[in-house]
Amino acid sequence: MKKSFVQNLFLLLFLNLLIKPVWILGIDRQVQNILGEEAYGLYFSLFSLGLLVQVLQDLGINNFNNRHMAQNEQLFHSYFPKIFTLKIALNVLAFAVLMLVGLALGYGANSLKLLAIILVNQSLLSLVLFVRSNLGGLHLFKKDRIISVLDRLIAIITVGALLVVPALTDLLSIKMFVLSQTVAYFITLLVGVQFLFGTKIKLKFRFSMPFAVSIIKQSLPYALLILMMFVYTRTDAVMIERIHPNGQYETGVYAKGFRILDALNMISYLFAVLLLPMFSRMIKNNEDLSPLANTAIRLLLFPMVSAVAIGVIFKEYWMGLLYWNTDQYQAFIFALTLLNAIPMAMVYIFGTLLTAGEKLKWLNIVAVLGVLLNISLNLYLIPTHGALGATYATILTQFVTAAVQVIMAIVIFKVKIPSTLQFQSAVFFGLLLFGIIIHYYLKLSDFMGITFLSLWSIALFFLSGIFKISEVRNILGSRR
Repeated sequence: MKKSFVQNLFLLLFLNLLIKPVWILGIDRQVQNILGEEAYGLYFSLFSLGLLVQVLQDLGINNFNNRHMAQNEQLFHSYFPKIFTLKIALNVLAFAVLMLVGLALGYGANSLKLLAIILVNQSLLSLVLFVRSNLGGLHLFKKDRIISVLDRLIAIITVGALLVVPALTDLLSIKMFVLSQTVAYFITLLVGVQFLFGTKIKLKFRFSMPFAVSIIKQSLPYALLILMMFVYTRTDAVMIERIHPNGQYETGVYAKGFRILDALNMISYLFAVLLLPMFSRMIKNNEDLSPLANTAIRLLLFPMVSAVAIGVIFKEYWMGLLYWNTDQYQAFIFALTLLNAIPMAMVYIFGTLLTAGEKLKWLNIVAVLGVLLNISLNLYLIPTHGALGATYATILTQFVTAAVQVIMAIVIFKVKIPSTLQFQSAVFFGLLLFGIIIHYYLKLSDFMGITFLSLWSIALFFLSGIFKISEVRNILGSRR
């Protein structure tokens, strides 16, 4: 199972690192540079608000379905058409609810129109993710890898045309930016459904109320968990835009740092996509979870810490490289925001394990505490400190909730962190700190410093024994 995880992970990472950074750092970033902080800040606020509706669109069904399909593949034929129809109905309900929320929050007509398009995109994405939950649950990882990047590939082409084709550049606006994504999600959904139809018998879509009620009852704990997690990770942008005197600008500044955090979280999310069905099947078969969990830690945590360190140390360089208009205030927020990638990475490992083991009661308790902590801090800090206050609130919330989930997973599932890995961790982090000190002592330029610390981190990854070259060859050379 560990070899299967690493093989599929490498291929999934390769495809996503080939496509999604182009979207995040090339297309999305350039749109903000051209349209400015205020226009993009409004979009980012509405987008974050739209993410909250995913709870109604999904009600935890995707996580439930991924785990359930991994353990009961024979139910696919009867479950898929009914759940797909149910999700369409939930999308319609979610659209109506959030438009009313938008009206209640005081958004004007133009903002509501933009919110409506964003909600259509979220509905299409919700259906795409449901299709992917089936592909992952059935261990059709090759097809899932294609779907994982197809939407962004299409969006890169459509939005990229607006950015670089002279005859189209005048058409660029936030509205066209969002509509281009609508096209991408719709095509991706069609391809994903075709993948499932191509491997299974012809399906007839139908709505069954008793089945819908049964599924919703089983998946509601997942829905509550998703809601709480979205609240303490995404409402900050909405709160900045609504309660700070210069809300749209501050939200735009916050989005600059959050964009890179999203890029790093993309990697962590890919781990979770593979880990959830694998942990679920291993738990059902009473297998030892420690080897897979430790492999995920070694492959995700250590590179993530190195990436965050390089981002924080060279914050001014990265901000100047990425954005046209920036200053020390924005660079400081960028650096602080990056720190969240470390606890989030741990949540994507150990939170996924707890989800696979259906420990949702405990996860929801932690999530509620996270919401109370985050909202309280935001209400206190945002009115006077804007994006900086939201950043402080997010850091504290993420580290606290991650620490609790790691401890819970280790205790409940008796995951053992071997002494060798503990020693290797101490060596890695100690030598990484030593490399940072060398950088400051030699007074290297930003470019040389980034190059040095990147190569130093890669060398430490192998020299510390965290991952061996022989193990890489063994895994890549093996077949399921």
